[in-house]
Amino acid sequence: MVPKMAQTVDYGDIERQLDFLQRAECSHDVCRYLADEVRRTRRAAKMSQAKLAERAGIPLRTYKRFEAEGQGSMETLVGALHALERSRYLFMLFPHDAPPRKKLVLPPPRAGLPE
Repeated sequence: MVPKMAQTVDYGDIERQLDFLQRAECSHDVCRYLADEVRRTRRAAKMSQAKLAERAGIPLRTYKRFEAEGQGSMETLVGALHALERSRYLFMLFPHDAPPRKKLVLPPPRAGLPE
């Protein structure tokens, strides 16, 4: 029996992706979306599943299941993101308010110097 190859779903432009995520009815839909995006990014980087799994430090079978079914642990997802050099973007999941900007106060001009 030949294993069925998982197909990446085209979620379209950013507006369609946001709409999809807002309408997702269950966590499985979001997990599927994340796995599809990891697969798309891996393919764009021309990286094999085996290479990504090796760089992520996870078993190849585990990674293949993650891509194919959207199932895996948090460690699998974070490992894949790290292997794709995308883990630095995780902070964007939980945005914080920007710190207040300090008002720049210039000292008064000194006597005899042009302004």
